[in-house]
Amino acid sequence: MKKILFALFILLALLFLLFSGCVEEKMDGWDGSVALSFADGEGTQDNPYIIATAEQLAFLAQEINSGKDCAGKFFSLRADLDMNDIEWTPIGTALHSFKGAFHGNHHTIRNLKITQGVHDNQSNASGLFGHCTDAHIKDLRLDNVEIVLQSASNVERVYAGALSGMIQVDAAVEISNIIISNTRIAATPQVNSARNLHVGGVCGYVTAKKGADTFASRLQSDVTVSLEEG
Repeated sequence: MKKILFALFILLALLFLLFSGCVEEKMDGWDGSVALSFADGEGTQDNPYIIATAEQLAFLAQEINSGKDCAGKFFSLRADLDMNDIEWTPIGTALHSFKGAFHGNHHTIRNLKITQGVHDNQSNASGLFGHCTDAHIKDLRLDNVEIVLQSASNVERVYAGALSGMIQVDAAVEISNIIISNTRIAATPQVNSARNLHVGGVCGYVTAKKGADTFASRLQSDVTVSLEEG
């Protein structure tokens, strides 16, 4: 009996060490690299694209920003992600907006940093997502986000928010159950002098067509905004 109990103890100890190692590996910070694909999925509501690492989140940004159409596609976050304060390129641009559905599954994306600033005189949007159109984003936590808008030249429009810089509603948008904490958004004097500067905790700017369906609920943000004057 004692031998059986001892064997069971050893087995449980090995399983604990194995599980602890897997958890520790998942919590490793992002190294700035981009995955070659999502973890799994087909992008449908029943079988969404699975995002389980920071590298796969960066792959999403790369796909959207290079022109991949994600309208009607579904994405599911399956782990907490540490972006490790490495420069982040927002998901979605003025030319290639994010148009999909992103389900955070109550996971946290932390240590997101954007300091690349504003590069041209077109519209610029900074956040986890840059430009979104008819997007659905829910059940997501963001912690320790830093956005610094700087080095602008003849800039006309600047948008910044921890979740998204700009959300455009042509038909329908749902933003729900978003919690943002320990976040700072700052703009240098050059950006602060922009003709249209829009900064917000969750989203910098929302524009909607007449008759469009905009649904927002359970939004919580702890964000410090600093606008430097020249």
